[in-house]
Amino acid sequence: MNRITLTAAFFFFISTNYGQQNLWPQEEAEWIVERITPLTLIVDDSAGEASVSNGFLTSTIYYSLGSPELIDGILYTTVHQNQEGIYVSDSGDHVIEYPLNNASEMVGGFRVQGEEVFYWNSYTEEESLLFDFGLQVGDSVPVSFTNQLENRVVTSIDMQMIGGVSREVFNLSGPGLFGNQIISGIGSLFGPMQEIGVGYETSFELVCFSVNGHVVFPLSSECVDDSTLSVQDDHSTSAVILYPNPTDGRLVIDLGANAAPKSIRILDAVGGLVGEKLSHEFYGPHVEWDLSHLASGSYILVFELGGSVQTTQLLIH
Repeated sequence: MNRITLTAAFFFFISTNYGQQNLWPQEEAEWIVERITPLTLIVDDSAGEASVSNGFLTSTIYYSLGSPELIDGILYTTVHQNQEGIYVSDSGDHVIEYPLNNASEMVGGFRVQGEEVFYWNSYTEEESLLFDFGLQVGDSVPVSFTNQLENRVVTSIDMQMIGGVSREVFNLSGPGLFGNQIISGIGSLFGPMQEIGVGYETSFELVCFSVNGHVVFPLSSECVDDSTLSVQDDHSTSAVILYPNPTDGRLVIDLGANAAPKSIRILDAVGGLVGEKLSHEFYGPHVEWDLSHLASGSYILVFELGGSVQTTQLLIH
């Protein structure tokens, strides 16, 4: 495999031949994706004896565009990845944090041809069709970006102003399509290269997309432009823990060493408020909440803790 990194000046010269910005980003862009995976670990208890711990690992994955490269004679815009995570056992007894790596790694590259976006995977050294923004209503969705699921179709196409740009939103239907939209210039609701309909055990959610440091697409409070809230990196607060997560409706929130928050809000996948508790409803560091009235799916909990805001993802069966 031959790889050649190109200069920024050369990239600027050729970028117009590989699609417009509203089809797929060609400059400084970042996707933040949250992944929740069931995990079984062998841990030592207080007596030093090994025991089995079942729980969930919540990872935050950061994707960013890098320099263009010629790979086997084909030009790609490279994409880099870094991630951090936290493991919480079902009982809440074990919490393990996984910090960000010292440096991001190159995991692949994008290229645009016409209205199609292709992804080259650096691990498999193979290219696949990622998105086809030329699809029409009634067209079948290529299996390459639906986890090889067939009989998935485009049911409608909407035009929406997102990030100041008119973008096409493709609404999809078919068995196994838990995230049923793809958006030109952004990707799916799972992330930039996550397959749609990835399965029942592992869940993905695109929580933020930005270009040149400016938020373009908010799906959670980490990107919501709300004048009453500001997300800050405040290391004086500790992590808020939810369990069980996923839940069938009953939720326990462990506030840890944090003072009682001013509010806890629940947002749906598009940022709509579906639940809220205020400070006078909290008694001690543990909050119990009956959410059995909410539909199954992915939600974001927003904790307003003094001068900062923490967010975390919640899955309801």
